[in-house]
Amino acid sequence: MSVQTIFEEEKANLATLDGYTPISEEDMFLDGMPAIKHVFTLAADGATVKVMEVLLVKGATLWFMPSECAPGCWGYSRDYFDTIVGSFHLH
Repeated sequence: MSVQTIFEEEKANLATLDGYTPISEEDMFLDGMPAIKHVFTLAADGATVKVMEVLLVKGATLWFMPSECAPGCWGYSRDYFDTIVGSFHLH
């Protein structure tokens, strides 16, 4: 399966959740392979979290890298997550 196919399934599953609000999605390359970065919020039980996830497929393996935080901490956390994701290498 392609990363795009898996991402479309992921979005369809998230869309069934009442508290899901998509913010952005970005095609990117990670370690030379196509990947997708998806940013969204989830609200449940009076709490909201902001989530950034990166999906990457290599062969039959899906790499799913999520990071979440309170929306007020987003600017600070996003930079760290981008650094961590940018250093990801498959050997």
